[in-house]
Amino acid sequence: MQRLIRSQKSGAVDYFEVWTADDGVVVHTGTLGRPGSVRQVPTVTAAETKKVIAQELRAARKRGFDEIDPAQIKDLVTQLAMSPRPPVKQLEHRRLLEGLVTEVLSWRPSAAASAATSAAEG
Repeated sequence: MQRLIRSQKSGAVDYFEVWTADDGVVVHTGTLGRPGSVRQVPTVTAAETKKVIAQELRAARKRGFDEIDPAQIKDLVTQLAMSPRPPVKQLEHRRLLEGLVTEVLSWRPSAAASAATSAAEG
């Protein structure tokens, strides 16, 4: 996933995210703290996917979006006490909580976080 941001005169921050999916490219845009919008661009080949991502990023940069300064990124750790082998109901509760936090923060978990979640559910 690649993420760009843009500051508004009002102090609000807009985000632009783009990543690959099984059937193409996903573009997620919005303003921090508010629900964003998602658009999918279907692609067939890896070369086409790469081209679409480059076009989307170029267009976003023309609209004033830029890379995030790594020094400004803060980590947020959320924890939920669970049994070593949680029952299905606890796993459903965790997924619900993860979905709510994801929506509120306009954040998409990384592949590493998804792998860790899958391993924990083992």
